[in-house]
Amino acid sequence: MSVEPGLPGEQSSAERQVPPHVPAPYSPPDYPPPPGPAMPGGAYSVPGQYTQGMAMQPSQQLIVPKNPALGVILSFFIPGLGSIVNGSVALGIVIMVCYFVSLLFSLILIGIPFAIGTWIWGMVDGYLSAQRWNRAHGIIS
Repeated sequence: MSVEPGLPGEQSSAERQVPPHVPAPYSPPDYPPPPGPAMPGGAYSVPGQYTQGMAMQPSQQLIVPKNPALGVILSFFIPGLGSIVNGSVALGIVIMVCYFVSLLFSLILIGIPFAIGTWIWGMVDGYLSAQRWNRAHGIIS
């Protein structure tokens, strides 16, 4: 064992042996930060996810989910309107026409049950058409 002149009792690097079974200390690689602005809290957005304040790519489309509650509320006031807003235009028009025809028949009392039935049908379809549209576009609601 030779002692270097600088420090008493210290071995030189040539004499120091590292046992082969001891792994080298691990340090994670330093990756550059991803491009784009960081979100509040230092997190970065998931690729393909639109965050507020981030410019959309020209080919990227933003799909906004349909709100089932809005379809029910619109159909509560005008049966069939919720279905029309949610994209089922033909079915919404059928519900609307059936409701107004049943209102005409309510003058002879036979149309009252049909008016109530089409009113309920309009609200149910206003809700379900929004869920169908969301499911068709990959949105879970």
